[in-house]
Amino acid sequence: MRRFLLVFILLFLLLPSAGAKVTVAPMSSGELSIISPSFEILPQFEYFEIYWHVSNLSNLLTNQTTSCVYHLYSKFEHGEHTVKLKADYINSDKRDFYVIVNGSNFTNIGEYCHLIECNTSGQVGLLERCFEVTTKGLPTADISIIFFSLIFFIIIAGFTYLIIYSLGRVVELNFDVRDLAINYGLFFIIAADNYLSDVYLSNIQVNNILTLLTQIGAWTNIVLPTLYFILTLTIGSWINRRVKGIDF
Repeated sequence: MRRFLLVFILLFLLLPSAGAKVTVAPMSSGELSIISPSFEILPQFEYFEIYWHVSNLSNLLTNQTTSCVYHLYSKFEHGEHTVKLKADYINSDKRDFYVIVNGSNFTNIGEYCHLIECNTSGQVGLLERCFEVTTKGLPTADISIIFFSLIFFIIIAGFTYLIIYSLGRVVELNFDVRDLAINYGLFFIIAADNYLSDVYLSNIQVNNILTLLTQIGAWTNIVLPTLYFILTLTIGSWINRRVKGIDF
């Protein structure tokens, strides 16, 4: 149990270095405004379609007066040019520009950036945005997720051990103050982890699981151990005195 507490303390000290992933804001410049849906992560090997509108701040422009080119760069390979596509349009008013980027451009895991360049006869507009490509299109686990995963595993292991250990002590009617302190300690560790998860991780599923464990722990680590301790002090002590031939 001492090792369990030591590991928790060490992981807790690492928590200040845990930070949320930094999101790179899109950068736009030029006389033209390019309006496009934002995203941060794409799955590896899958193609995607990106759509945008072009505005001169007064009206949406069409492909009859505006031409656009889409550039994709693999950021992790020192800005290596990956693909260059001329934009098309998708409806009769010719205002919705789009390109389809083949999934073969996303064979590597890492950061990419794309640049949309639009021109009229006298105006230009640029929109740059960076994003990440991951195996399944899910966020890469940062140190916060790793931290809470380790804590969660330790809590489950400690939970299981204490339940079996406490039952054995109850059968022997030998549940002492140290056993009570260990159970109380684990409960407060769960409660603290639940609080820290809510502050640092903000993951609904993880928070719900830790909240459920806290509620269960209130019974398995507070109410029942207290009852076990009282039984040991009363019935256990009485049985021990009878065994020793001291009957009051």
